[in-house]
Amino acid sequence: MTTPLGSADTQNPQLSAEEIGKRFLELIEGLRSRDDLSLERVQEVTGASFQHNVARGLSHYGVVQENGWRLGIFLYHESPGHKKRVSLQVDQFGESMPSTICALGFERYHNEFSAMGFYGSPVHGEHGQLEYWHYYKPDDLSFQILIQHAMPEVPGVTGPLCIRSISMLD
Repeated sequence: MTTPLGSADTQNPQLSAEEIGKRFLELIEGLRSRDDLSLERVQEVTGASFQHNVARGLSHYGVVQENGWRLGIFLYHESPGHKKRVSLQVDQFGESMPSTICALGFERYHNEFSAMGFYGSPVHGEHGQLEYWHYYKPDDLSFQILIQHAMPEVPGVTGPLCIRSISMLD
């Protein structure tokens, strides 16, 4: 089980989606290499206590907040076939949450990655649809931002781009 941010049995504060995203960006901005991804450093920058979890055979540390949105920050240590990496996951699960609202808007994160010196390029699917953005630096730091439109259920209508996840790539 991953510890929720703001849960009564931990010292984790209840944070807004924007604040969680801001802290995640601060973590990325401070990275000089994957060696900077220690559990202690990630907890210090995010201000959250992470709990150990094993899911689908992967051992990782994570913290999740649920407040209409489920936002989680996860730290995966090096394992056979995988490098040390970190990710931010965003899921909308409350039926009372309108699908036209983004927990984290893509434009801000795109601008922040560019300001941090990442080179970005969109990746399109077989039919030309935008699937994700790939960001990289020459020093082995590479991220993928999966996106979705705020209004996916309305054919022909596109709302703002929202973030589904930001994942460090192997």
